[in-house]
Amino acid sequence: MKQHITIEQWDEISEDQKERYDEVGNTFERLPNIGQMIEFLNKHDHFNTAYTLGKSNKVRRNRTFSWEYSEELCDVLWEDVKERLKGKREEV
Repeated sequence: MKQHITIEQWDEISEDQKERYDEVGNTFERLPNIGQMIEFLNKHDHFNTAYTLGKSNKVRRNRTFSWEYSEELCDVLWEDVKERLKGKREEV
């Protein structure tokens, strides 16, 4: 399983978008990995949220994300990060 994006993928976004990605606490010494992209998307309420009542009557929040297993999770997350950076600038 691919763990991080490629240099070519990173170069798909503008310098401004790279800076905005870094500004929200995702500074890194290498290319974004799956965990960093999930953290970024989670900060921007990208995932579907469902609330359920647990066994001890505590409300549990579950966040979900759907993808086809035939696709690399890393690539699917990267497409969503790019869309968030391109389309939701005021939130980033």
